[in-house]
Amino acid sequence: MEVANTISQLCLKKFDDLPKNGKPEEGKQWTALAGFVKQCGDDYEVVAIGTGTTCLGESQMRKDGLILHDNHAEVIARRSFIRYLYHEILSTWQSTKTSTIFNKTNDGKCCLKSGGSFHFYTSNTPCGDATIFPISQPLNQTQSKGVKRKCEQVKLNPEKKVCIHETADEIEQATTQTQSDINRTGAKCVAGENSDRHGKGINYHCVGSLRTKPGRGERTTSMSCSDKILKWNLMGWQGHLLSLLVSEPIHMKYIIVGGVADTVALKRAFYGRIFKHEKFVSLETKINLHCPLIYKTDTEFRFGKPVFNKKHLKPCGSSLSWCKIEIKSLDVAAKSGFRLGTVKKHEGLPKSSTFISRASLFQLFKDVTYVLPQCSLTEHLGSMKNNSYKFHKLLAEDYEEKWKTVKMDLLQNWISHSEDLDKF
Repeated sequence: MEVANTISQLCLKKFDDLPKNGKPEEGKQWTALAGFVKQCGDDYEVVAIGTGTTCLGESQMRKDGLILHDNHAEVIARRSFIRYLYHEILSTWQSTKTSTIFNKTNDGKCCLKSGGSFHFYTSNTPCGDATIFPISQPLNQTQSKGVKRKCEQVKLNPEKKVCIHETADEIEQATTQTQSDINRTGAKCVAGENSDRHGKGINYHCVGSLRTKPGRGERTTSMSCSDKILKWNLMGWQGHLLSLLVSEPIHMKYIIVGGVADTVALKRAFYGRIFKHEKFVSLETKINLHCPLIYKTDTEFRFGKPVFNKKHLKPCGSSLSWCKIEIKSLDVAAKSGFRLGTVKKHEGLPKSSTFISRASLFQLFKDVTYVLPQCSLTEHLGSMKNNSYKFHKLLAEDYEEKWKTVKMDLLQNWISHSEDLDKF
C-alpha cells in the first residue's frame, strides 16, 4: 500500500537526518526503529521516533523513576510520542503559542482537531506473539546443497556418474521441497498462560499467549512489545497521566510493520486474540477495543536486524529518542537506562535521567497542570498533599477502572511491576 511506504520512508529519513550519536556502528551493529507520523489531510509529518533493542532485568530496576527499564524501539518511540503530546498540550493553553493538533475544551482538557490522525511504524515485527507465524524451509537443506554440488560435478565430468537424479525436473524438485515450520521468538510465556510445546516445526510455539520480553541475561518482567501494543489498542496510546488531560483516548489509524512480518499474526497479536476470549462479548461496548489498519512495508531499514549472518552484527546498546519540539528534541540512553555518557558516580542524579524517563514525563505532566485554567482537575491537584507518581496515576479514575476490568477479565496474567516503583 502506498501510504505504508510513505509513512515508513518518512521515519527512515528522519532517522537519517539525526546526528550519529546513539546510532549503530555501520557494518558492526543493528537496531530497531519505530516512529509516529501525524496526518492532516494529505500532509504527513514525523513527530516522534525511537530506537533500541535492550531491556533491564528485574533486579536492575530503580524506584526513583530516573532510568528506562524497557529500551525496545516501540517503547522508546511511544515515550517520545507522549513527550510530544505534553508539549502540544502546553502550547494549547499558553497564550503565546498554538498547538497543531489540539483544541481546548470547556472542562480544561484537550481534544484532537478534526481531520487529524496518527500512524505508528516499526522497522521489524514487535517481539512476542506477533513474531509467531508459519514459514517454509527446505526439507533437507544439507541434502539439497549436496544435490546441487553433485550435479555440478556431473556437468564438469560426465564420466563421473554420481548424480542420483536423472532429469532437471527431479533436481529442481529436490532443491525446492519444503516443510512447514514456524518463526520463533525468545519471548517467554508468562505464568498462567498456555505454554509453548517446543515440538517439531509448527508445534514449537503456542499463539495468543502473553509473554515477557526475550533476552539472554536476567529474565525481565517487562511485557513483550506485542502485548504492550495490544494494551495500547485497548486503553489508548496516551497512558495513565495523559488521559487526565485529553478528552478521548488517542489511537493509531495505521500500524505499519517492516522486515519479515505476517499480517495475520500482526492482527492476532495487536487485537484479534481478544475476540476469542469468552468474556469479550459482554465487555465489548465497555472496553471499546480499537482495531487499526495494519500493513506491511517493503521499505528496508539499513540498520535493521539481519535475517542471515546474524553473528556478523551485534545489537546496538544505546537507544535514541527524538520528538518534534522546539528545544532539546533529541536524547540518547545507554544500555543501563541512564542518559548516554553518564559516569558511575553521577547515576541517580537528575541529570543522569533522559527526557523520556518516568520522572521526566511526570515533571512534564506537572508543568502542564500549572498552565491549565481553573477546573476540577486543578482544584483536586491543588488540595493534594501526596504528590507521588502513583497517586497521580490513580486520579485517572476512568482509565484505572477500565484497566482493572481488562486485567481481571481479559488479561488476567499480565505482569505489573511492583507498586514501589511508582512511589517517587
